Amino acid sequence: MLSMGLCRGVGDCPHAAEAPFLSFTNTPDIPNVADVQGSVLLIGGGRGNGKTVYGHRLLHEYHARGLKATDLLRLGRVVKGSPARRHQVLSALQAEIDPFDEDESRPDDELWGEKLYELLGRATAPMAVRLPSVEQRAQAGGAEIVDEIVQYAIAAYRSKHVFIYEYLTDGWPDDWDRLIAQIDKNHDVAVQERVVSELSADDLWAYVDGVMRRFPDNGITLAPGMPEELQKALALPLLTGRRPIRLSRMHGLMRAAFDIAIAQDSAEVSAAHVISAAWNLSEAAA
Repeated sequence: MLSMGLCRGVGDCPHAAEAPFLSFTNTPDIPNVADVQGSVLLIGGGRGNGKTVYGHRLLHEYHARGLKATDLLRLGRVVKGSPARRHQVLSALQAEIDPFDEDESRPDDELWGEKLYELLGRATAPMAVRLPSVEQRAQAGGAEIVDEIVQYAIAAYRSKHVFIYEYLTDGWPDDWDRLIAQIDKNHDVAVQERVVSELSADDLWAYVDGVMRRFPDNGITLAPGMPEELQKALALPLLTGRRPIRLSRMHGLMRAAFDIAIAQDSAEVSAAHVISAAWNLSEAAA
């Protein structure tokens, strides 16, 4: 059965830091540590393109290359206002770096940026910090988010750490373009953008094949010629819903296809099973 999830943090992740990740053609390369220290890596892309997976890979890679990895994605997807969000991050970093510091800054403290810089200066090793995902409502304006990103960039630059910041919006790519234009007005901050584009049919097959290789099932396999047949099937509106297919939808399709094959006592999963699964899922959603 297909099963693949993200680790909640590097410390308790069962995968070795040097273990290979599934390689998709839509993901940017991993920047060298020396090129990103002292900056914010801002990750953008449409929903379901794999931004979270890319951020997870960045954290793993930088951990393997000597940075202390701190994963704050566990704090959850944040839609709340900037003061509450940044206070949440500051408290988590304080617990990580100096748990004996009893200074509790208020969420709306105007000295938040200075507190962040001072706290990072007490870190005993260079850090790679993955921040909670930030979700912006479409066309809601991003002044608070821009200010927050700039503050992270200033603190990172002055302390040589790396912040990984995943940006979510329903207004892709317009909101992203506006965000970058506003950030670019702050010429003195180091913000590097990385965009994760749409998944191709080859990427979706790489995902399916990668899961099968990592979690083999001796009782059932993929039918011969599945890569070609699956790519043809992925062009059908029934499977795509006339929208780009996300990894989560592909995962659900393959689970349903496996269930159909098992119910039919088939030792192989074919593209026909995937099409049947897509039909059943569309009927259930109707």
